[in-house]
Amino acid sequence: MGAAATIIVLLLDRLMQPALPEALQAANNTERSWLNLLTAMSYGGITEEILMRWGLMSLLVWIAWKGLKQGVTLPSQGIYQGAIVLAALVFGLLHLPATAAIVRLTPVVIIRALLLNGIAGIAFGWLFWQYSLEAAMLAHISFHAFAFVLNGLLAKLA
Repeated sequence: MGAAATIIVLLLDRLMQPALPEALQAANNTERSWLNLLTAMSYGGITEEILMRWGLMSLLVWIAWKGLKQGVTLPSQGIYQGAIVLAALVFGLLHLPATAAIVRLTPVVIIRALLLNGIAGIAFGWLFWQYSLEAAMLAHISFHAFAFVLNGLLAKLA
């Protein structure tokens, strides 16, 4: 799931490159270091998953379940799906401050952040729902690992 999300996100990112500000294009093409990879894997794979899936997504499921389905033993599939999408949207929004440190936030930049992070967030949320927090963490960690390798290969081919 992490590899599939990486491929989809990188393809969409490549398609959006011509519409992005030069500073963001340049930031996307900077040489990546092993320290950056380890930081992304540990912070993204562990901290973000605890905060977004175990924390926010679980809270959204609980609020909707208690608010909408009193007396029902388990939350419905729709409640989980809605929580996955909302948590993925928040996940995308929370990446905007880092982007704003590089470039001015324009509609295209905001849409890119929400779309790319939202796709990954939906994948990780589905894994959390269907399997476990650990599955979401492993997918998020592998997302960063695959992105590191694929970006390196693409840079060598360019």
